[in-house]
Amino acid sequence: MKSIYTVFLVSYFITTTLYAQDSLDCKYNISEALYFLKGNEYVKSDSLKALKYLKPCVKAKDPVAQLLMARLYLNGNDKKRFKKGFKLTKKAAKQNLALATYDLGILYKYGKGRKQNLIKATKWFRKGYKLGDSKAAYSLGYMFFKGFGNETQDYKKAVKWFKKSDYPMAKHWLAVCYYFGYGVQQDKKRAMQLLKENPIEKSDRLLNSLNKPLEENDLNEEETFALNQFYEKENNATDYGIDVNNINGSWVGTFIQFDWSNSMIMQKLSTSITFKKDSISGDLLYEFLIADNANSGELFNYNSLKLDNLNLKIKHPYSSNTTDVLNYEIIPSEIQFIKHTNNDFIVFSAESFIDGWKEPGSPMLFILHKEMKLTDNNVELSTEVLNALEEQENSFIKLYPNPFKNDLIIAYDLDKSVNVNVNITSVDGTKSYKITSDNLQNVGMHTYHFDGRSLKKGIYVINIVYGNERKTKMIIKN
Repeated sequence: MKSIYTVFLVSYFITTTLYAQDSLDCKYNISEALYFLKGNEYVKSDSLKALKYLKPCVKAKDPVAQLLMARLYLNGNDKKRFKKGFKLTKKAAKQNLALATYDLGILYKYGKGRKQNLIKATKWFRKGYKLGDSKAAYSLGYMFFKGFGNETQDYKKAVKWFKKSDYPMAKHWLAVCYYFGYGVQQDKKRAMQLLKENPIEKSDRLLNSLNKPLEENDLNEEETFALNQFYEKENNATDYGIDVNNINGSWVGTFIQFDWSNSMIMQKLSTSITFKKDSISGDLLYEFLIADNANSGELFNYNSLKLDNLNLKIKHPYSSNTTDVLNYEIIPSEIQFIKHTNNDFIVFSAESFIDGWKEPGSPMLFILHKEMKLTDNNVELSTEVLNALEEQENSFIKLYPNPFKNDLIIAYDLDKSVNVNVNITSVDGTKSYKITSDNLQNVGMHTYHFDGRSLKKGIYVINIVYGNERKTKMIIKN
């Protein structure tokens, strides 16, 4: 009896299936496709069987079948399949399927199956919201939060859209708005409560980060002066016209990442840039260091000075966790040279693109001042002196100026750690003055300032004894 019942069930299933396929009941086909896509503890997931049910309904232009087929195409790394998935998603969206309109917006936002287009992404998110899709409302809030597509950056509008969505990511970004006071009155307590109630990992991680004290991000007086001068030059369209010799050498300072309204500093990091001329080509090269990330490249000097080939790995501005690192492709603006009574500054802003997110980064700015270089006997070296010494790269003993009147700079470069003696002697050998005596010195450049006011006019010899070697060079005192 049991076997007969089993045969009856099988026969009934086959008859029903054939009948459903003959009349092309797409609700039934889609239900079966979902059954095979999901699988369960008794039936393995089988996309090929799911496709058999979907294909006739896709051919019949059923929007749900089109969307399911599209998602199958978009799953994986095959770019040809991405294009098919995009086309099917668009067909379903044009039939006013809410889920498809949202999916199409996402495909445009990330450039999947089609070239990235944030304006079209926003258009489809708007349509998705009108058709009742909650994720679309969140995505519109996100576009306003960052000012993507044709939407002007507006925190108040972002908050409005986040509140219209019940999607967990909308609650996450709403918490960010309350915590920092973006578009709403700042309310850190409410922000923390929203994050606690939000059942997603992102909110949990952000909650842990915000429970730790954030770093102070205020600018000092000189940085504020340089920043104000930078904006004044930009607003007045001032001609940049920087003399390359003014920026040669080492600069140290601050990388600043702003919020999306470009009004609040989210994080500051120490940074440095060294500019130097290539000895063969004469091109101006740079070495860049920020947050333990090193970059090098060429300084373009067509109509204005601009760094090329700059890529940075920077921690997420909303996180104190050092492992939350984003990869940025940086497009710096023209470098501006700012004169200050105490120091010279270079300032430039930057647009960026976050590789992993496939979207632009928030506004960035670099403020750097000329690094103070001191001789080994603690006298500050000017840019003029440093440039003059650098030009004498083929000489072991470098002197500036020559002839000299009162102040003399003596420099040399060691390729190993040795004991060094430096002195200056009159050409007849009757007078000798010690500059440094039998000091163990490390590898690298060493410089000394010598006050020659007491010397008579004439010819002198600089003697440097290092290890078992001796170098000499003549100099004139005027």
